[in-house]
Amino acid sequence: LQLEDVVIYAQRDLVQKNVTSSLAVLEAGDIQQLPIRGLTNLIALQPSVVVQNGNVHIRGSRRDEVGYYLDGADISNPVNRTRATTIINEAIEEVAVEAGAFDAEFGGANGGLVRSELRSGSGKFEGSLDWRVDGFGDAGDSFLGATSYGWTNTIVTLGGPLFTDKIRFFL
Repeated sequence: LQLEDVVIYAQRDLVQKNVTSSLAVLEAGDIQQLPIRGLTNLIALQPSVVVQNGNVHIRGSRRDEVGYYLDGADISNPVNRTRATTIINEAIEEVAVEAGAFDAEFGGANGGLVRSELRSGSGKFEGSLDWRVDGFGDAGDSFLGATSYGWTNTIVTLGGPLFTDKIRFFL
């Protein structure tokens, strides 16, 4: 018995009336296209988020009411409940900011959740080099109207299969 193909086209509603939370997701491709660095700056771009003096507030919450998770593990500082670790943009696969109405397993996070997933290696070898300097002179010198502070930022990544396609790495 052979039937014809059935193709169903559907579109998600622009506004979901029965949902009380909001979820904003940034994927690796989006993160690489943004002209900013740092997880806090990525979080600040999301709806319902305000960053003031380096503290993240989701839906008007206090800074200690935001939960931070990396690959499912809590990375909050147990003393002040702020984020205890830093992740470079190149190592992030996805960042999801969830504001309100999440499961009870995320205790202490009354304002919202910031969930990050790390990249893993792909089926082929890949690498990147990112080298940034703020000037070509000594610290304090001016060059083309900009003052140098002597900062240099170098990031090298490498990933791919390790002996077989089933084992992958990302450094």
